[in-house]
Amino acid sequence: MSIQYKAFDRHYGRQPWIDGSAMERTPVILASSVVFAPMNKNEPGALPTPYRHLCEDRKGFVDHLSPYTLGKSTMRIVIMQGSTILTQYMNDQLKEDMRRDELVAYGKLSQLEADEEAAQWSDQEWKKRWESFPRKLTTAMAKYHCVILLMRLYERIAEKYVDKYTLDSWTLDTFNFAQRAEKSGKKGRELGRTVFKASIKASFISYLADFSVHEVILLYGYYVFIQEQRRRNKKKLQPSSEEEIVAQGLTITLTLVKNSTLLLISRTIGLFMSSLGSAVGSCITPGWGTLLGANLGDGLAMAISDEVITLNPPVA
Repeated sequence: MSIQYKAFDRHYGRQPWIDGSAMERTPVILASSVVFAPMNKNEPGALPTPYRHLCEDRKGFVDHLSPYTLGKSTMRIVIMQGSTILTQYMNDQLKEDMRRDELVAYGKLSQLEADEEAAQWSDQEWKKRWESFPRKLTTAMAKYHCVILLMRLYERIAEKYVDKYTLDSWTLDTFNFAQRAEKSGKKGRELGRTVFKASIKASFISYLADFSVHEVILLYGYYVFIQEQRRRNKKKLQPSSEEEIVAQGLTITLTLVKNSTLLLISRTIGLFMSSLGSAVGSCITPGWGTLLGANLGDGLAMAISDEVITLNPPVA
């Protein structure tokens, strides 16, 4: 197999191309094996250099526990949880103010009483919500590390069943990808479309892991509910008949399937909105705009989902 040189474009210059079955791919040494990096600049690994190692953005199982990464992720979770509490508080405060204004307009409440009620509500809710902050932060941290570990497990499994190009697209760092895409000459809509497609693939495993963790939490909630139902049934003077038990089991199964489906829809919306946010942010500032847009898109998706999706077991 002979190596020829062929002009690629102004970003790549003269690069070695391969004759035969490996035409249009360049040999790259990864560890002790030869792998071909994509020369097509529309492929994830090709921007802006054909010598980018496949799967070089992939992280190890414990990389997220390094001091820098752990500190950065912890700060991000703290900010997100604090922002969530503040946003929910302001949203509820606005709803309460509108309700009181309506009562004042209809003469059911005086303005003085409305102001006193507003001050009392504000003091109680502000303290109560921030008291729950440590618990929510601990839960969020636990979820984060569970999701990360599950992502690494899924990547390890995917490595056995997909080629390196697919795995590379699933483990791509969209922050660096957006900057490489800009340097390759992509701008505006073309840049947005490129980042959107890459983000959909790059975020697939993380959203699958997030769905898996929340599905386990949902299943555990149903398990606790079923155990409580059985305990209550044993304490009854007249235990439920077999028909009632079967009917209740069918109801629980149907609600579990419904909630699991809604959870899947919620995470699918999150994946789409996050990728869309990455695309919009990349059009403004590739890199940091990509990261910020992804977070804003995911936050918006969660806000939309929370309004229409409730994932709770049936009440006894």
